[in-house]
Amino acid sequence: MFKHVRKIADWGIEANTPVSQAQHYRLTNVLLLFLLIASVAQTLMLFITGARDAAILNSTAPFVFGIGLWLMKKGQTILARLLVICISYSASYAIAASLGPESNFQFILLFASAFSVAFFSIHEKWLLGFALVIPLFVFGLLELNGYQPVWGMTRAQLSHGQLLGMRVASTILVWILMVFHFAYFIRDRRRSQQQLVSSTKMVALARMAAGIAHEVNNPLQLIFIYAEQLKVAARAPNLAADPIVELSDKILSVAKRIGTVNKGLLALSHDSKGEPFMEVPIQSVVRLALDFCRAHIESQSIELRLGRIPDQWTVVGRETQLSEVVLNILNNAYDALAKEENKWILIEASADNRWVYLTISDNGPGVPVEVQSKIFDPFFTTKQIGKGTGLGLSVSQGIMADHKGEITYNSEHAGAQFIIRIPRGRDKVVFSLARTTN
Repeated sequence: MFKHVRKIADWGIEANTPVSQAQHYRLTNVLLLFLLIASVAQTLMLFITGARDAAILNSTAPFVFGIGLWLMKKGQTILARLLVICISYSASYAIAASLGPESNFQFILLFASAFSVAFFSIHEKWLLGFALVIPLFVFGLLELNGYQPVWGMTRAQLSHGQLLGMRVASTILVWILMVFHFAYFIRDRRRSQQQLVSSTKMVALARMAAGIAHEVNNPLQLIFIYAEQLKVAARAPNLAADPIVELSDKILSVAKRIGTVNKGLLALSHDSKGEPFMEVPIQSVVRLALDFCRAHIESQSIELRLGRIPDQWTVVGRETQLSEVVLNILNNAYDALAKEENKWILIEASADNRWVYLTISDNGPGVPVEVQSKIFDPFFTTKQIGKGTGLGLSVSQGIMADHKGEITYNSEHAGAQFIIRIPRGRDKVVFSLARTTN
């Protein structure tokens, strides 16, 4: 059964269909299938409650939704969705007028906009706006006309029990629509957040591209030099093993360095959202970030200072995401120091029994007092247009919230200073014993 549903969900999707659009097509197909089945059940309910005219009119709904699915399968996606929306709301108007305001059927129209939003993507602005306005227009028209039956239909004569059943059924359907509405927007919001995280990560990596190229290009040059020397040594009349072994070890060492950069690049570029939390050394978190930005930072005569970061301290989290937070702050420090002299960035750590505090400071101008409360807001930036997305700190704050930690700005520091608070690992017992011993 589910295999057939998945097949129907892909109707109308072609190889060149954008991913975001394909998601709306799948949702449209699944909704049409659901509405087809629900309309059959609703028609039966109307017959049982005695609303014969409404039931006859509603019996056309399964055919409309069926035609919509057929059009989706043929690739007529816009026509299919517009047809379903227009005919559905026209029929809903007639049914609501026939049942009267006491049935509460009209309130379904107010919450049916959830289906309209699902049918069209944000890129189809006019179609989406049209689909959102229609249910409100139909509801307003019903109120304006006083629920007078149309198309030769008569007001359904419902008993108290039938009217109560209709109200209960309408209320249940409204709640189903509300749940669907909120579930859809929550899902869409999470998808948007994931896209923001990915785009911010790509922006950070793109800005570090020059540094990454430098980190790889220099070792490659060394490999070429050592390989030439190895070739000369191999052609010597008296072949000695020691120079060859020494050159081979140098090549292996340089190759490992390139492998480390490549490993870090792969780690930062892939989505680690679903990975479990693990205990990782805080030094590894800092090192992974520095692998990408050290050359970039030092190329601008910025002194990179590393304070006390004990190698036995561990934190609980995802190493890649924590390194991304460090990288975002270092990027901001790099931009802030562009016009400064004798510039430096300091990274150091402190800890207590519960937390490790990673502090990143610089001697730049800092953040103006009037905007300090906004620096973690999405899309807020103090940089020039084209210099920043305004997402780095917002995404970093979200990452730290997922880690049950936080990132704060210390306004008392002369320049800019960010403090990243991360849950500490089990090393605290070992560290405490070491302190006592000393």
